[in-house]
Amino acid sequence: MSIIDRTYGKKKQLAINLISQIIAYAVSIGVSFVITPYITAKLGKDVYGFVGMAYQVTSYITIFTISLNGMLNIFVSTRYHQGKIEDAAELFHSVLEIDVIAAVILSIGLGFVVVFLQFILDVPAGSLRDIKLLWGFIFGTFVLNLAIGPFSVGTYIKNRLDLTGIWNIEANLMRGAILMAFYFLLPAKVWYIGFASFVSGILLNIMNISSFGKLVPEIGVHLAKISWKVVKELFLVGIWNAVGQLNYVLNNGLDLLIANVALNALEMGYLSYAQTVPIQIVSLLTTIESSFAPDLTKSYARGEIDQFITDVRSAIKICGFLGSVPILGFIVFGRDFYHLWLPTLTHAEVVKINILSVLILLPTVFNVYISPLNNVNSITRNIKIPAIVSFVIGVVNIVVELILVHTTNLGIYAIEIVTAVLLTAQVLVFLPLYAAWNLKVSWDTFYKPLGRGMAATAAVLVIFLGIHRLVNIDGWLALILVCLAAAVVGYAVNYFLILDSEDKKFVCSKLTAKLHRS
Repeated sequence: MSIIDRTYGKKKQLAINLISQIIAYAVSIGVSFVITPYITAKLGKDVYGFVGMAYQVTSYITIFTISLNGMLNIFVSTRYHQGKIEDAAELFHSVLEIDVIAAVILSIGLGFVVVFLQFILDVPAGSLRDIKLLWGFIFGTFVLNLAIGPFSVGTYIKNRLDLTGIWNIEANLMRGAILMAFYFLLPAKVWYIGFASFVSGILLNIMNISSFGKLVPEIGVHLAKISWKVVKELFLVGIWNAVGQLNYVLNNGLDLLIANVALNALEMGYLSYAQTVPIQIVSLLTTIESSFAPDLTKSYARGEIDQFITDVRSAIKICGFLGSVPILGFIVFGRDFYHLWLPTLTHAEVVKINILSVLILLPTVFNVYISPLNNVNSITRNIKIPAIVSFVIGVVNIVVELILVHTTNLGIYAIEIVTAVLLTAQVLVFLPLYAAWNLKVSWDTFYKPLGRGMAATAAVLVIFLGIHRLVNIDGWLALILVCLAAAVVGYAVNYFLILDSEDKKFVCSKLTAKLHRS
């Protein structure tokens, strides 16, 4: 096969992966947006905050599990592509068995948290049983994913993330169907959200297990003695992923807890609403970013460094091209969205939620052009220094947040202002410089696409603000049509300002092929 054929095949599979993952993301976010206003109207603003809080608690636990699982796909895939099949199988089975044991132990601990929840948090007394069931199902989904999660390595090794996307679509449609049936046929309860996630999680895990044997039969599934030697090797690198997860908790994962304890459940509810869309946008960026990981891992494992750097640059451009438009769109049209999405809230409440969501998104405006560098650090196994830097920033973040919450009148705003300033500084200063040093390229290598991206961002932002001033958004149809028109203009600007000639040719060839087939 020629180099051109291989390149085209790689880009074709990447496009399939991206499209399937983005559709899965769209289905997931659609389900959440339909259900959330209903929950707010039926159960109250303070109850909704406990949905996000439950998921944040699982992120705390991930600190202890990600040291093995965070690098599993990369380690197993690297060995596989190097032809070390027995080593890959040994590592997979060792981590799988450790995960099963950890899941059993965590089930006991999380059960105690659910039972004594009212003594840990400020929980509305009338909704206590409902919230406990919600947390029980969400925790159950977490331990199930922990125990079965290693089987997803099959789609990673074979670069078939499109299968994962398809399964996510099916699982989210099932989740939506369960929620719609329960909320329309039964009295409103918040625990339905946890139950639907649990059922869809079972479906996803069944798919991962069934595909594993088909995609990588060489690794197989059987009981084996845990190899502590290979586990130690994985742990010594992966421990910095645990530090990275701790950093995530310090910078993002304690927001709702601080709001609940330092302020009250209602303020936690406002912050939970504000996080909903930004979290989904970040999830979209992660989806796009992760679509490049299998090819990056493969080229690095084979020692194809020039190809590796080329793929990194391609990932940066595509992430910026695809991700910046929804970020800027929500910053400009977010208030209109919240007024329509949460009609039971007052104007002042909507303004507060919108300001919080803009603060949450601020670092992402820049990070959208830098996020693929996270893959570079993981694949090259140089994650120690980034983890330490993030840890220092996280500690400073929590300390300053608590000081401002207790000594100023900023209230809930203090939590997100501090995080926005610190994370933006990290993205603009540390990440581009460290990645350049890591890959032994010029210090300004990644400032070039960032600068190019910021020029596109400024242009798109001005255009979006102009569109917003010219139109009157008085309903969902108007918002959808205006946002679609703005997105077309935004992507056109990005096409000319971000993509280079090779990327433009590839996009045009794909569109031409589609038109000819139709």
